[in-house]
This record gives sequence, C-alpha cells and structure tokens, in this order.
Amino acid sequence: MTERYIKLAFFGDSYADSGPTNSKFYEESYFHRLSKMFKNLESPITASDTATHAEYEYCPTGRAGTNAYWGYTQFKKMAQQENTILENALITLTDTNRLPITNNFFAAAGWINMLASDLQGVYSLEYQKAMIDTTEHVEYWNNAMTNLGVGGFYNLGGYSISDVFAIWNLFFENNFESFDTVRFINRQTLRCSAELAINENINLVVIIPFESSVAEYLTEYPGITDTHLVITGLDEVSHRETKTWPGDPLYNTTEKVEWRDNHVDVRCNHLCNINNKILADLVWEGFNGGKTGLVNLAHQPGLDYTEIEKYAIITRKS
Repeated sequence: MTERYIKLAFFGDSYADSGPTNSKFYEESYFHRLSKMFKNLESPITASDTATHAEYEYCPTGRAGTNAYWGYTQFKKMAQQENTILENALITLTDTNRLPITNNFFAAAGWINMLASDLQGVYSLEYQKAMIDTTEHVEYWNNAMTNLGVGGFYNLGGYSISDVFAIWNLFFENNFESFDTVRFINRQTLRCSAELAINENINLVVIIPFESSVAEYLTEYPGITDTHLVITGLDEVSHRETKTWPGDPLYNTTEKVEWRDNHVDVRCNHLCNINNKILADLVWEGFNGGKTGLVNLAHQPGLDYTEIEKYAIITRKS
C-alpha cells in the first residue's frame, strides 16, 4: 500500500532552500508559492489503495552550500522510496566545482572549494581561515559555517572537516585548477536526474542557477531542453538585486551587504518578493503548462531591483 503521496519536492543547494523562516523579514519562497498553486488544483486521491490518504505532502529538501550530486542523491532516495509516489520535483544543479560530498554532516560545506581555483594549495578549512586576514571576515566565516549546519561538526566519527577536504584534495591529485573529477561527478547529475524522472514518471523542472555552468551541463546532456524546462540566470538576478553583479557597472555599486536580523541572506531562495513570484510563475509553466527549453530568468519581463532595502542595509562604493 502506498503510504506517501508527495505533490512537490525541491532538491539542491540554496536556490532550492526554502529560506530562514525564523527571520522577521521572511517572505514566501517560490517553493511555498508553487505549493499553494498545486493545492488549488488538488482533488481527492482516488486510487484503490489510497482511501485513508486525503492530502499530499510538500517537501522542501534543498540545503544551502550543498553540491549538485548531493541534491541528486536526495532526489533519488525520495523517488525510489518504497510505498511512495512523488509527482513533481525541482532540482537545482549548482556550480560543478563544489565537492560532491553526500554525508549529511559535511555536505553543506561543499561550496567552500569553489574558492580553490583562486587559492592554490587550499588543503583545509583551517588553511582557508588563515588566508582571511581580518577578524570581521573570520567571524563571518564562522557564522556562515554554523548557519549551514556544519559549524559544530569539526570531529565526527574521528574525522574533521579538515580531514574531509584533505582526502578530497588527495583524490583530486592536487589539481585544483581543473577539478576534473569533481566536475565530472557533478555534471552527470543532469542526465541522471532526467532519466530518474522519466523512469519514475515524475514531472521534473531543472534549475541551473549559475549561467556559467549551463554549457558544461548541456554538453553532457543536450537533449534535456527538448523534454524539460531548464531555468538559469538566478544568480545574476540575485546579484543584480544586491547591486553586486560584476557583469554590469550599473549593478556593481555595493561595497557591503548587511542582512537585517540575520548573519545570512534572508531572501528566500536568494530573491526578493517580486522576482520570487516571477520565478514561481515560470516554474509553474514547466510543471503545469508543459513548457520546455532553456529559459534565462534574468531576461524575463517585470523583474524588479528596488526591493533589496527591505532585506539588507547596503553600503555603496565610494
């Protein structure tokens, strides 16, 4: 007998994370907006073995700082869970340079080695901290690690975060410049996610937040845009909101961003309210309208870049 009916689930990094709900500046994430859209369409489950199940579940399982492969493993686990039906899934495939660590205690630190191409010889968390030369930055780093859920796990089962990074470094053969092995593992998640969705009859929408990663993923599996909606450009929109987008001088005017009431970004899924709604509507077209192809959020009409003051104190460049 089927025991779980999951109408919508999100998997991936911070762009699939429903956000800091403990903040007084909390807004609805695009996950919550989509959940409401689906609930408006819900009808009683009529399958013969479902008489005692009147409601669907909605599962926001995204986690800030994680890697693409970790998101895929969570997707696979839920999709193939015994006595479970998952109808709609969204997965965010983040930068391919993140470490494909799947241990839950360490997974949220996968983003750290995105710095490695700029910091040759980065072997451990402690080494990276030593490269930061101000107390303010060290405090920010520690707060970030704590908020990501890995700050208290410096020694787990005899292994520390330093050990994890040292082992991965050995696996890379000290090749921080190319990250060949890491990138290979991560970029397979696009094909694997699409094939899993087809095999399990799951309606899938894919988000690749960083446009710079799109070509690498699509080279691995170009056919995805013929059958699914793939959305990119989220990182650009997010940085244009904070005026920290290096690709455009008009949107690169911020010296410092201080999030109100929190140490980390208080925007759910890293977007302000209006742009979050535009993204939700776009994803809805993929789920409920059959929209396919590659779509850049940064090119959508109606985007707004004036709301950031609600969420952060912005210090302009002099």
